[in-house]
Amino acid sequence: MTEQEIKQIASSDSFGEAVKKLSKDRTVAIGDKKVSVQDCLDQYDPYKHKVFDKNHRPDKIIDKDGGEIYDAVNDVKRRTTDFETVPVNRLPIPIQKRIVLISATFLIGDRIGIESVADTDTDKLLEKFVRKVWRDNKLDYISKEIAKTMMSETHCAELWYDYPDERYWQGTELSVSKKRFGVKLLAESKGDKLYPVFDEYDDLVAFARGYKVEKTEHFDIYTADKILFGKKEDGQWSYEEKSNHFGAIPIIYYSQPAPEWADVQPLIERKETRYSDFADTNDYFADPALVAEGSVENLASKGEIGKSYQVTNGGKLSYLTWDAAPQAIELEFSQLDKEIYANTHTPDISFDSMKGLIGNVSGIALKLLFMDAQIKASDKQESFGILIQRRLNLLKRMVVSLNRVDYGNNTLDLYPVFKPYMPINDVEYNDMLINAHEKGMISRKTMVSKSTLVQDAEEELKEIEQEASNIVTEIE
Repeated sequence: MTEQEIKQIASSDSFGEAVKKLSKDRTVAIGDKKVSVQDCLDQYDPYKHKVFDKNHRPDKIIDKDGGEIYDAVNDVKRRTTDFETVPVNRLPIPIQKRIVLISATFLIGDRIGIESVADTDTDKLLEKFVRKVWRDNKLDYISKEIAKTMMSETHCAELWYDYPDERYWQGTELSVSKKRFGVKLLAESKGDKLYPVFDEYDDLVAFARGYKVEKTEHFDIYTADKILFGKKEDGQWSYEEKSNHFGAIPIIYYSQPAPEWADVQPLIERKETRYSDFADTNDYFADPALVAEGSVENLASKGEIGKSYQVTNGGKLSYLTWDAAPQAIELEFSQLDKEIYANTHTPDISFDSMKGLIGNVSGIALKLLFMDAQIKASDKQESFGILIQRRLNLLKRMVVSLNRVDYGNNTLDLYPVFKPYMPINDVEYNDMLINAHEKGMISRKTMVSKSTLVQDAEEELKEIEQEASNIVTEIE
């Protein structure tokens, strides 16, 4: 949309027309098919997989002997055939959840750090406030939830807002402010309909959200300068307009072209079908059957223990067993697993596959082992990192909105740093950092910020300086 079209929507006299124009449901291309976000959610939920669809995997129909009837036309007696439906096995495998969980973990890493260029005291204070908002809104944890939601639903958003809290900023240089900030994850799985609006340069210039409160429909439109809160009552739309004092759209919109497992969905469905078929075969043939030849007397009753059999006239007893599953089935299962994990760049870190590596793998070998997943995470960080950067910029604007006089003229630059997820030996890694610092290869700030023992490098450095100052005071 052009800027003029956006302004027309945001100032529309007929709010209902604006709702119709913006309400375009998202579709995702998987191969040559167009699917909805709900279809993606159904693939993500193992209990909505195709193996539960009786049109895709029907129950088994068997015939059995019926009753005897007299056929008057042919003057004969004959028996009828009855039909019985036997439920088949339906065994879903939550591979999609496994792919998303591992992919999101490698994308976010241990945590998303914040680096800064703060040249003035004003910049340093503003940075402190932004870090407080980040920490108090638990963004280290929410970021992973956002990544999982984006990977499974293909899009989601975080909505920022403010609300009254007289005590939140007490004890800080912003104590005059009586507001604090909150964040809410918006997703179709949570009952939201998301409608981003981009201009001809692919910049987000407006965002609409449809949702229900009890049975009442709501539709909110966010722009950089105003927010329209719409509500439908008695079949008519009305709205309340409020100024957006943040000066930026309070939305971070995350999206990707297809769910994380899109390329291997046919392989997953094949494995579930074959796995369910295999279970059906086991039900028929896995338990041994007793085969009697000739005359056998005094057969055992059900539940009888220690029973002996007497055979006559050359009689013979033996068990009919299925000694092993066909090798072709085992090979297919193995190949499906390999292709599913390889084509989604997902490492197989199950206990069975990793137990042989415990204590025998060096640090460089671990990096090589997880290189495929790290390359994928690095590639996705290019787009995901841009949005985390926009989040930091928005948080800075929001804090400035609390006191534009003191903080409006700042030069603070904040940027995210992804810390890769990698199993490491904490003692060896931190000893390496200390050794590099002592030899003058890295600064103390770099050493502290990269340590696996530190959550907030800035606060940790302040504590270290304070402890050093206390020691000097005690000596004096």
